[in-house]
Amino acid sequence: MNFWQKLIGDTPSTGQPTDDDFDPNALLEQAQREMQEMFARNRERAVQVITEKNKLEQLVKDLERRAATLHEKADLAEARGDAKEADALRRDAVSEEASLTETRARWEEAKAVADSVKAKIKSEEERLRQRTAEAMLLKAQWNTMQVQRSLFASLVEVNTGSIAHVPPAERAVRHAVNRRFVRQALVQRDNLRQMQNDAAKRVNSLRENAKQARSRDNDDLENALLREMEQYEAIFVQTRDAAFQAGEVTERAAALLEEEGSVLRSQGIDPQAISDEQVTLYEARTALAGAENERDTRHNRQRGNLQLAVLLFVLAAIALLLAFL
Repeated sequence: MNFWQKLIGDTPSTGQPTDDDFDPNALLEQAQREMQEMFARNRERAVQVITEKNKLEQLVKDLERRAATLHEKADLAEARGDAKEADALRRDAVSEEASLTETRARWEEAKAVADSVKAKIKSEEERLRQRTAEAMLLKAQWNTMQVQRSLFASLVEVNTGSIAHVPPAERAVRHAVNRRFVRQALVQRDNLRQMQNDAAKRVNSLRENAKQARSRDNDDLENALLREMEQYEAIFVQTRDAAFQAGEVTERAAALLEEEGSVLRSQGIDPQAISDEQVTLYEARTALAGAENERDTRHNRQRGNLQLAVLLFVLAAIALLLAFL
C-alpha cells in the first residue's frame, strides 16, 4: 500500500472541491458579508414597521381614552339637565369612535405587516446561517484535502527515495509546512465537531418547540419550526460526515508526519529547527513557481491554438485551390 492509500484509507469522498483556484476563505467571507448586510437591512426595515405599529397602537389607546372621556362628560351634562351640551359631546364621541375604527383597522394591518416582516427576516437569516455553515464546512473539507496533498507530496518522495535529491534545508522546511497543515487540520476537525454538536442541539430545541406549537394547535408555527428543523438536520448530517472524515485524515496525517520526522532525523536533519520566516519564504517561492507554471501552461495552450488555426487556414486554402483546378 502506497503512502496515498495509507493516508486516505477507505475514507469516502464528500465532494470537496479539487480546483486549485477554489478559495474557501473568500466563499466564507462572502457569506458572512452578505449576512451582515442582510442584518443591517432587516434591522432598518424592522424598525420602520415596528415604529409604525407602535405609533398606531398608541393612537388607538388615545382615541379610546378620548371617546370614553367624552361619553362620561356627556352623561354628566345630561345629569345636569344640559341636553344640548350632552348631544354635542356625544357627537364628538361618535367622531372619535369613527377615527378609532379606522385607526384600529390600520393598526391591525400594521401588526400583520410587522409579523410578515419578522417571518421574512427569520427565513432570510436561517438561509444565510445555513449558507455560512456550508461555507465553513467547505473550508474545513478544503483544509483537510490540503493536508492530504501536502503530506502525499512529501511522503511519496521519502517512500521512493527521490527525496535524497532535495536539499536538506528544503526537506526540513517542507516538514514544517506539513506540521502546520496538520495543526490547522486538527483545529478544523474540532470546529466541525463543535458545529455538529451545535446543529444537534438546535434540532432538539426545534423539535421540542414544534411539539409545544402542536399542543397549542398552532399549525403555522409548527410547520415553520419543522421546516427549520429539517435544514439543521441536513447541516448535522453534513458536519457529522465531514467531522468523521476529518478525524480519520488528521489521525493518519499525524502518524505519517511523525514517520516523516523520524526519517528526516535518521538522515541527520532536525525537523524542528525551522523558523517561521523560512516557512513563509518557502511558501512564497512555491506560490511564485506555481504561478509561473500556470503562465507557461496558458502560453503553450494559446500557442497550440494559434498553430491549429494556422493549420486549418492552410488546409482551407489548399482545398480552395483544388476546387479551381
